[in-house]
Amino acid sequence: MGAITAEGAARRLSQSPLPHFQTKVIDGLRQMVVFLDPHGKITWANEAACKKAGLFLDSLIGNPCCRVWGQQSQRCAACPLSEAMARGVEMKSRLDLGDEGQWESSLTPYFNEGGMLLGFAEVIAPYAPPLLDKFTHDLSFRALRCLCKSAQSIIAGESEAAIINQCCRIVVEEGGYHAAMIVYANQDQKRALSLMAFHGLDYFETNAIVKNLSWDDDKQSTSITAKAINSGGHQIVYDIAAMPNYQPWRDMLLKKGLRSCISLPLRDEAGRALGALTVFAREPYSFSSEEAAILQNLADNLSYGVRIIRARREKAMLLSAMGQIAEGLVYVDKDGVIGYVNKAAEEISQFDKEELLGCHYSIIYPKRPGQGLPESLKQALKEGRPWSGRLTTSRKNGQTIVVEANISPVTNEIDKDTHYFLVGKDVTAQIALEARLRQAQKMEAIGTLSRGIAHDFNNILAAIMGFTEASLGRLDDRQALANNLGEVVTACERAQILVRQILSFSKPSERNRAPMKIKAVTDEVLNMLRATLPATVEVQANTDIESRVMADSTELHQVLMNICANAGQAMPGGGVLRVSLSEQTVVDVEPLAGIHFTNARPGRFARIDIADTGHGMSQETMDRVFDPFFTTKQKAGGNGLGLSVAMGIVNSLGGAVTMRSKPGQGSVFSVFLPLTQEMPPEEKPYVVDQAPVGSETILLIDDEPQLVDATTMILEDLGYQVVGKTSPESALRDFNSSPELFDLVITDMTMPGMTGEELARNFLNARPRLPVIILSGYHKRGPSPFGNLANLTYLDKPIRRLDLAQAIRRALSRADENLRAR
Repeated sequence: MGAITAEGAARRLSQSPLPHFQTKVIDGLRQMVVFLDPHGKITWANEAACKKAGLFLDSLIGNPCCRVWGQQSQRCAACPLSEAMARGVEMKSRLDLGDEGQWESSLTPYFNEGGMLLGFAEVIAPYAPPLLDKFTHDLSFRALRCLCKSAQSIIAGESEAAIINQCCRIVVEEGGYHAAMIVYANQDQKRALSLMAFHGLDYFETNAIVKNLSWDDDKQSTSITAKAINSGGHQIVYDIAAMPNYQPWRDMLLKKGLRSCISLPLRDEAGRALGALTVFAREPYSFSSEEAAILQNLADNLSYGVRIIRARREKAMLLSAMGQIAEGLVYVDKDGVIGYVNKAAEEISQFDKEELLGCHYSIIYPKRPGQGLPESLKQALKEGRPWSGRLTTSRKNGQTIVVEANISPVTNEIDKDTHYFLVGKDVTAQIALEARLRQAQKMEAIGTLSRGIAHDFNNILAAIMGFTEASLGRLDDRQALANNLGEVVTACERAQILVRQILSFSKPSERNRAPMKIKAVTDEVLNMLRATLPATVEVQANTDIESRVMADSTELHQVLMNICANAGQAMPGGGVLRVSLSEQTVVDVEPLAGIHFTNARPGRFARIDIADTGHGMSQETMDRVFDPFFTTKQKAGGNGLGLSVAMGIVNSLGGAVTMRSKPGQGSVFSVFLPLTQEMPPEEKPYVVDQAPVGSETILLIDDEPQLVDATTMILEDLGYQVVGKTSPESALRDFNSSPELFDLVITDMTMPGMTGEELARNFLNARPRLPVIILSGYHKRGPSPFGNLANLTYLDKPIRRLDLAQAIRRALSRADENLRAR
């Protein structure tokens, strides 16, 4: 046949039924090794068998085993191995081949995990004479038998403990050695040895050998096990009896009849020490170089098996952990084919694992029109570096979701190809929650801002209203003047309503809404706009409809002013502002919502279109135009509240706001408000109300001198005696000097040095049944610190003359009733 070529050797190794590491070992043996199927036909042979037969492996496969050494095409009828093959048992036989001498064959069956016969392993070698058999042939043969037997147990082993214990058993029971043990090298500071498996000696005998041993080089251990671990090569004691310093184990081993031993290192893939396999024999000089080489192959196979078991265990633990984590995990190969998904990935995508494995990743990241992978991701994949970001993808049912993804390249050690590992989390709900949280924070900020201005603004309104109503009370019958002053009071009331709206912006509440003609409010707003907008902005109106809506005039006025003012500011160089009214039936409200929330329901709507010829808006600006505090006019002093307030009011009215805009093409805002069939109330001229009067003495306290003066005038016109104070401390001193002088106290809530409630507590401590009225421009009122006290009344500023007069009489009446009840 000639020399075996490299190509032929590679082909022969690839056809072996054994793992690659075992095939290389067996192929290098001098003995002939043949694998047979259950019928005795050759399935594989090592290089020695091919040379003996003079054939390449391809020509041997399918022939009977005798083709190797007998050059026959059919099995001999008297083949001594036929019975073993028929029964599936192990058997040895010796054959006389004439000039070639005697040969010995050993047949060993091997089975799968279910116990089914898979075939036989036959080892064929020249028969050694009895004199040499003890020292060469049998010794090498038993080592080879251990190698073959242990290979099957390593492959089938389910745990590390199983394969190392089975290996020790095979060495003793199958190989004919007397004892075997396996120790592991601890990586702790003591570098001690731990007994892991043994056979042939009991635990106490074996542990006595290992106890107190260290594989530390500095300790110059006499243990061949420690030397094998440190040197990385096998160590042999040929005759224990001839080594008096082989202590403390020498006497015990000789007593057990053991004369020689070999220790073989177990190593990891980097050559580092795992431990050692030590084998004991009864005969001195038992371990020839060939036998030692075979046993070292066995130890290497065992090392490999341990590493495989550990890797398998680590992989199982890793997969178990990966399966439990909340993030979705997807493994994709270089061709984009999915190789692994965990439970979370199934839940996110709503695909079953079986639907995903083996499929292209596009099943979970379908390509959308005009949308592919993000450019940053493409660049990262090209450069082989990790990428993180958000991907918009689809579930099995077509629902669009957003996934927070981390994609990392992984280089496969086998084929050196780059694969990819994706860790993803569905953040769709989180994004919506973040948007609502941002909105809530903005509303809270508006609430904080409004609270800061409410007190001072209400004090101003209270002064205006107080002086006006005091003047009205002093008129005789000048109705025209009364009407004019009545308009001032009405304006103050509208301003008061506006403050309440600001205060309630972050917490919507019921408002005083009534049917009204939308044309009247629109015309009023346009008249104001014509006076305030630059002359270069032309205002065009088409408002000739009689539509009625249920709203608050102040709210509607605010909506139109904010949107129209925004449109005027979009035309700094001049342009046209068009406002038109119409009616529209809306069947589907979804297009009205756009990206904004709406409470609109299908029905008939009044539609207000506000169009400008200004610079228009980009999509990015349109996405944020209704956000509180968002403005594109920082330099012009814009606060970013106008459109957000308008949207909030329209939404609370059950309407919607839509917009259309493109850069350079202007903008159109459309306000939809539900129509109502109710009629607005008839307007009546302002009449000075008939407020109840009295003659009691009232102590009035407010830190605003204007409010003290205005309220004093009103109270004096109503017949009361008034002592006005602008300092809580001064009021308290006057009260303490003559507590019975005062019939009622009216005090502001928020004052420097002392609150109205603290001042009232001092009054009530002296006179528990004293009626007290507390006025507040703004106060976050909680439970009363005085409990259910009937003589304490809270009123909001600014307050009408009539309301104040009625509140005073009620408070005094309750005080009288309480006094009579006692």
